[in-house]
Amino acid sequence: DRLEAVVPGGKILLRFLDARTTEIRTPREVVLAADSGVLDFVAAGPGRYRQSLVEGPVYAAVQLGTLPRTLRWNWRQPLGDIHHGGVARSPSHRGFFPLDAWHHAAALPTNLAGEQIATVFDHQEPDGMVPEMIMMDAGRNNRRCSTPPLAAWACSRHPGMLEQFRPQLVRFHRWWERHRRPPGERLFAYGGSDLMAAKAESGWGDASRFDNMALVGGLQNILSVDLNAYLCMERRLLGVPDPAFERLVNELLFHEGAFYDVTWPDHRPVRTLTAATWIPLWCDIATPDHAEAVLRLMRDPEHFNTPVPFPTVARSDPKFDPDGIWRGSVWMDHAACAVEVLARHGYAREARDAGERLLRLDPDWECYNPLTGAPASGKRPAVRQFGRTAAARVAIERVVESCGSGS
Repeated sequence: DRLEAVVPGGKILLRFLDARTTEIRTPREVVLAADSGVLDFVAAGPGRYRQSLVEGPVYAAVQLGTLPRTLRWNWRQPLGDIHHGGVARSPSHRGFFPLDAWHHAAALPTNLAGEQIATVFDHQEPDGMVPEMIMMDAGRNNRRCSTPPLAAWACSRHPGMLEQFRPQLVRFHRWWERHRRPPGERLFAYGGSDLMAAKAESGWGDASRFDNMALVGGLQNILSVDLNAYLCMERRLLGVPDPAFERLVNELLFHEGAFYDVTWPDHRPVRTLTAATWIPLWCDIATPDHAEAVLRLMRDPEHFNTPVPFPTVARSDPKFDPDGIWRGSVWMDHAACAVEVLARHGYAREARDAGERLLRLDPDWECYNPLTGAPASGKRPAVRQFGRTAAARVAIERVVESCGSGS
């Protein structure tokens, strides 16, 4: 809700006072210019502006004003090599991260969701790869790695969208088949041109689960729980379910009451208990026994049921760092998956309680300390006005509403 820019003589301060009013303070008279967008700013007194929606052919039937503030403010119009609109990760971004785009699309109205997904697939490589980051200058796209395969899931949230984007979805899935299966393995690994890129491809960045990861032939030496669960779900959504693949995830990645990443080729579990453990439940591929074991961990205050629930690393884990990005803070998108899992498995009261605790947090920070609820403030502090958090709040609100007030 606050942006600053340093200019000669001082700072420009822009504050969003409410959903319709912006205050702009400048050290001297300056010319303010911005990308053309869906919001039109009209002067409403010294230093104050009122926003109104610009109704063009694409947006005529869309009520942008009903979106959460962060999704509304982070919306970007086409510019340069970006040919459709979409929600940026945060106010400081002009390009798009496809991982965030998948989550934004799931929360957006169908017209805007189609724009968001088209923005990504406009930049799909001929071999099917989706770059991890998409820029106004396509030559600057991050092709060092790709992005987690959640495109079909995002499309499945809207009628007709799976068919609309089927060719691109199939090409993306085939890219994983060709480029991310280690030699001699039946499961998949994240990868990239270097160690940093291989971590970025997961969306988890500098996560403790990757502390001892090595790169072998452009692939992590880890078969990740979330990646393989996502691919199982995507196959189902594309109409080609693979029961043998789903059984293998349960056989190779479940150890002593939880799903863990395993190294290859020796298949040793990586003993860091993370939020990835409930992704097979969210993707609906866990066996009933495995699901019940994970649900016990999710509901236990010593593990994942912290004051702000569902940290990315369990409270009981030696590597738990409540202020660390992906090392113990709560990321709302993974917390939303957990709330959905509880509700889906018959724990409506727990789902509603956890969802309400999450919705009481100050919106919309990148991630939160699970013990205090404050924005994570570790080595790299959390970013404010984070689109993926806003999209996850929409998902959580839907679950809480569906759970009602009963038990």
